[in-house]
Amino acid sequence: MDYTVKENETSCVYILNEQLNPRKLKEFIEVLNNFLQNDTRDAILDLSSIEIVDSTILAGFMSLYNNFNEQNRSFKITNPNPAIRRIIEIASLEVFLLEE
Repeated sequence: MDYTVKENETSCVYILNEQLNPRKLKEFIEVLNNFLQNDTRDAILDLSSIEIVDSTILAGFMSLYNNFNEQNRSFKITNPNPAIRRIIEIASLEVFLLEE
């Protein structure tokens, strides 16, 4: 899984550098779950390089959201393209996932 991390005092921004598929999603969920266990900051997922998501990927994002929420932490998505934003809105997940 190819990604870049930009850190600040309150959060880490994970910038994905390659398209997600189920295998890469599983690897990325492990990365963020390790972050959740070993850090106290929130996570932001930058989708500016991602062209499309499907229901499996949305389910993975919601799993991450729930894991962070259980720890009173935040997991949000930023910079989705219009198509991805629309998919998230159609699934009524924007209130949970999108950073405004």
